[in-house]
Amino acid sequence: MTLVNASSLRCRILANEKYFTSTETGWARRLLTWFRQKRLYFSDSTFDPEEYVMFLRNLNRCNHKLEINNFVYLLELVDVHVTKYALRQWSYVAPRRLENPQIPNRVAIRNAILTSDLTTGLVVLFKYCSGRRHIDLKRLESRNCSVIDNECHIYLNFCKTSKNISAYFFSFTNDLDIDMDPYYHHFAELLTTTSHPFSSFDFDKLRKKVDFSLKGLRSARAIHYALSGMSAEEICEKVGWECLSTMRVYIRLPVSSIVKLGSYDLVAQKLNTLH
Repeated sequence: MTLVNASSLRCRILANEKYFTSTETGWARRLLTWFRQKRLYFSDSTFDPEEYVMFLRNLNRCNHKLEINNFVYLLELVDVHVTKYALRQWSYVAPRRLENPQIPNRVAIRNAILTSDLTTGLVVLFKYCSGRRHIDLKRLESRNCSVIDNECHIYLNFCKTSKNISAYFFSFTNDLDIDMDPYYHHFAELLTTTSHPFSSFDFDKLRKKVDFSLKGLRSARAIHYALSGMSAEEICEKVGWECLSTMRVYIRLPVSSIVKLGSYDLVAQKLNTLH
């Protein structure tokens, strides 16, 4: 197992703590307490992750496997890739948040849009065309958004990967064979009548309604960006992934392989058969 720099991991934990649930926060603080006990908290020393795993196992808690899963996720924050061999050694399943999402085909996306009300259809379309997170849509302010022709220009006060004002744009591409005008008009109406057009949207209801993973919409957009000629680094910046290791979770093929396949449908089919 690769040794991990304790100082780097501590800094990344503290930077991302606000995105953790209360349970995950407790697990992260247990790790930081362990750092203090091992005199690693303020040092630039390295440690063996398996040593902490053994510490968690010895606690004899009923949910120690879930906490080990969370620890693996924390290692991903500093680009420490946990191999399948290590997973078998530690005897636990991969954490849910790191599962490779199924890539929806365009028929499924189209049906999700057309069988929903205008707002829900617009949200699915927005995520498919932008590749952004749910929280970015919820934080979106009408004053920071404009639509010119079919291009949407967005300013975010901050996002998961940047604490500064970030700007990006995307196109409402119509490769789904649907009439886009109702969604253009509805989005324009939301921008003029509400300050935060998607702040009250219930993504949990949407998850239950559609027959694909909503995270797969981010993968779908990343595939389109790759096919358009963007590099892996440009895709991460556009979609809002913090690092290339996160991108590898969502799309398990290198950009060069995606380009060789040549079409979205072929790439989606290939990715959904990978294990």
